[in-house]
Amino acid sequence: MSKYSEMKKDFITRTQANLGHAETNGTPYEFTNLVNNCFGLIVFPKSFQSNDDLHKLFPYEYSSYGLTVEEIVNIKDDDKSLASIIIHLRNGLAHGLIQQEVKNDDIVGLCVCDRDNEKSHIHTEIHLTIEELRNIALFIAEKI
Repeated sequence: MSKYSEMKKDFITRTQANLGHAETNGTPYEFTNLVNNCFGLIVFPKSFQSNDDLHKLFPYEYSSYGLTVEEIVNIKDDDKSLASIIIHLRNGLAHGLIQQEVKNDDIVGLCVCDRDNEKSHIHTEIHLTIEELRNIALFIAEKI
């Protein structure tokens, strides 16, 4: 295992390569691999940015960056900026608040939720297709 020379940059580059390799060559658990890679591309880079920094980087609604989201059922403070989406995706992925969305026995997407703490109600629910999750993760990796 070779060491990282620049932790954040190398981790992101290797995770992108891992995702590309799995997509090109296939993997027995495509969805699991995708979620693991996206976890790395969303949660890890976010740890280097404060929420305020993210809001400075991505102040506009996610759609203005050419990104799509299948459905947002709720979002805290009605904030649909890309920064807010990233923060809620990070929280939901890191705390295991995700559910698969299935159609005809195939995983077609996932729902990521967020809440303020373990005892509070869910305040954000974001539904993404597999492609949308991938696109958001790769976009973040390129920009952070």
